Amino acid sequence: VMPQSYPTSALVGLVEVVEVLSAGDFDAWRTLPRGVRDEGRAHGSGYLFLVERHRRLPMPLKMPGQHKLWRLDHKTASQAFRCLLSTEQSAAVRFLQHRPVPRATAPEGTEAAAAAAAAA
Repeated sequence: VMPQSYPTSALVGLVEVVEVLSAGDFDAWRTLPRGVRDEGRAHGSGYLFLVERHRRLPMPLKMPGQHKLWRLDHKTASQAFRCLLSTEQSAAVRFLQHRPVPRATAPEGTEAAAAAAAAA
């Protein structure tokens, strides 16, 4: 069940950002569960933040005048950190195990040597 409203201008919790990538690069992450892939495609932004280890504050902490990402002062961060509650689902997605394996590239000059050997 989705909430009727969401807090605004507030610190609501903490997540661990494990990857930031373009929507185009996200398409290569083919082993992710379908729901995660669908959500990523529906994002609408040019970039996605892949986050893990979600923790929330018991009550949102009002932070007027701030927008999106910002630095917290040390005192506020320390107090908030002590109050965090885990909100992980039992089958939490861990993104890095789904990272596509980069295609191997031949060392520079290898292709020319292979072509010469094949021609001989």
